[in-house]
Amino acid sequence: GAIESQNLEKLTVLEANIDDMSPQVAGYLLEKLLNSGATDAFYTPVYMKKGRPGVLLTVLTDRENKDSLLGIIFAESTTIGARTTTGPTSCWRSAPLPSSSSLIAASFLESNSGR
Repeated sequence: GAIESQNLEKLTVLEANIDDMSPQVAGYLLEKLLNSGATDAFYTPVYMKKGRPGVLLTVLTDRENKDSLLGIIFAESTTIGARTTTGPTSCWRSAPLPSSSSLIAASFLESNSGR
């Protein structure tokens, strides 16, 4: 689709290394962060000291939600520390497809489903 440029905005990046948290808690934590005002939240697989597998939790947020989201990270995860970085972020938003493109996609899906 077409892409429209958006204004630069300042976002805060929260990061925490986690190496001993249950996978069930990991999914719950992401959901709680996103429902509590995080713009985005995700895990990246990493190797911790002594070769232990772990994850890097990354949370994007505005400055107003930083402290409450840090509180959730410390309360709900096994991390003992977090890094905070604030800076300008470029945001891009996809423009909606014109209706004729939507009709082509719908026709393609219908023909591939055997109808």
